[in-house]
Amino acid sequence: MAKVFAKADSNVTTVLTEDGLLADIADVVAALVAKETKTLSNRLTLLEIAAGSQKSLKPGGVKTRTAKVKL
Repeated sequence: MAKVFAKADSNVTTVLTEDGLLADIADVVAALVAKETKTLSNRLTLLEIAAGSQKSLKPGGVKTRTAKVKL
């Protein structure tokens, strides 16, 4: 975005018609989308891991080990 603002001029029409401005905006948007996609993918992976570990828990919510004890 800094690249786009650096090209800003007092005349808005000059900024809009300047060569490369739309390409710069597209590059910024593409980078943001790629970053958010990776973030969401990582979050989904963490949720899948958490859901998988929940299946291995006992009904009380805590993993317990049982040992046979002779009385």
